Amino acid sequence: MPHCGGAHSCNCVVTGDGVSGSGTLSDPYVITSVLEDGDGNLSPAVLAEIGNAAAAYFEEGGAPFLATYFPENYGAKGDGVTDDQPSIQAMYDAIKASGKPALVRYRARTYLLHNEVQVKSNDTSNLAYGAVFLGGTSPTDNGGLVTIVDRGDSSRTIQRIQWHGGTFIPRNAYDNGFNVVSAEDVLVTDIHVNGTIAGQRGIAIQTAAPYGSIKRVSIIGCSVNGPALTDSFNLNCNLTLPGVVCEDISFRNIHASGSAMGVRIGCSQLGQTLSRVVVSDAAVDNCRIGIQFNDTTDSSITDVDITNLSGSGGAVGRGIDSRLVTRGRIANVRASGTSTNSAFSMATGTGLEMSNISATGPFAIGLYVGVTDATVRHASFKDCVIGLNTTLGTGRSVYRGFTFDGVSTPVNTYRASDTYVDFVTRTGTVTSDITPNSNLDTISVPPIGYATTTGFTYNPTNRGMKSSGTSGNNLTFRLALAAGTYMLRAAHTRGPDRGIYTFKMDGISVGTLDGYSGTVNDVLQSVTGIVVTKPSSILTVSMESANASSSSYVGDLFDLSLTRTA
Repeated sequence: MPHCGGAHSCNCVVTGDGVSGSGTLSDPYVITSVLEDGDGNLSPAVLAEIGNAAAAYFEEGGAPFLATYFPENYGAKGDGVTDDQPSIQAMYDAIKASGKPALVRYRARTYLLHNEVQVKSNDTSNLAYGAVFLGGTSPTDNGGLVTIVDRGDSSRTIQRIQWHGGTFIPRNAYDNGFNVVSAEDVLVTDIHVNGTIAGQRGIAIQTAAPYGSIKRVSIIGCSVNGPALTDSFNLNCNLTLPGVVCEDISFRNIHASGSAMGVRIGCSQLGQTLSRVVVSDAAVDNCRIGIQFNDTTDSSITDVDITNLSGSGGAVGRGIDSRLVTRGRIANVRASGTSTNSAFSMATGTGLEMSNISATGPFAIGLYVGVTDATVRHASFKDCVIGLNTTLGTGRSVYRGFTFDGVSTPVNTYRASDTYVDFVTRTGTVTSDITPNSNLDTISVPPIGYATTTGFTYNPTNRGMKSSGTSGNNLTFRLALAAGTYMLRAAHTRGPDRGIYTFKMDGISVGTLDGYSGTVNDVLQSVTGIVVTKPSSILTVSMESANASSSSYVGDLFDLSLTRTA
């Protein structure tokens, strides 16, 4: 191998494995298309030779060297038929072994992956514009499809990774599209995930034992079409070790469509920490919930900033759903669609700030607030049953600069202390400005607060509650309702093994809904004429019987609401 002389440029000839040619090392030097064979490939031997030349160049004062790797050099076919995971993994193993910065270039081909590809090398830039990463379909497949992690050394935190471009198609219940597990200083841009398998996630950033923290990760210009996915974008502290944190995470200029959750941010274990999270310029369409913040008890999600969110579509659900979040800021958010629930649901937490929000329904509630120390300015609500609904335990809050158009009850306060409301405009039919008791109760499923369960457990597929199939399984909710007549709406998943839901108010049956169907499908059904005679009532949902064609008594419920009709 000729020695490369000079601090700024050199000419060299490299031979090996039947490949020969010449190239120029310049300042800065990036190999992109030097010494390729007829198919545009570089062999590992040639790459090693180039690495030696670069080392000599760097030692003599040249600019930092960035070696270029192609998966085809390690045996990848990119034909959509051959399993390319072993070849691509061998490439990343070689980059890690070199200990040097690298550029990985994927061609506009389809790479079939039967297992996870681990990006385990530091200082690696990946260009994948035009490439397709196709997941396997075998039950033994297990993949990311691509994950930034070193599963062979859980003590390592992968650093300074960039990934640009590519389409990811997971086709197995164990596959997410693109994952970040243990890394710092990561930039991901311009990737698209087409989700076809229920229960998985498009782009996931997740801490998990035994791996370390995740810091400074940016997801920019990415999209997820997830008609079968649980979450399009997922940020989660999950089963982490003491001292592990997830912080400084941003999702910018993203588009989520069709999944259960457009963006889900949460903690899955006690005592976890998520901080400094930004979601901006996000479009969320046809998702049950646009953005959900879900904190486990004694964990914390702090310093949240949501700006410029737009969403539309969806038969049930919420635009933003927030639980147990501290010091959250939400600004410039628009939600439109049809829902028996809330456009914005701030269930629990403290220190919420919202500004410039709007909801165009029909929605049952424009803004549902269950937090303390809330400040909401410049909000508009159109075609909602209730504009602003506060609930038990809220207080020390200010709501100013609200506009209501076609909202039957602009403000419905229930036992909210030290609350100040200042209206701007009211148009359309207004039943009452402020009501002292609740005329509508949006019931949390899964239940939180005043609720008990027997035989029902959390169902991650639809973020609801599913029973074991034993007769007598039930959910019980304690409600705070004004006396009157109500309509109950239930969103549930029907199927061949579903039973009949029996609804009881204070122990008296008020109606039933049949969950049986020959095929699995989500439905929204209602029970009318439910009479409430006292402010504190107990609603029980029980699985006591089944259609003669059903094989079991399973209940699978993910949304409930009670709306006063008289």
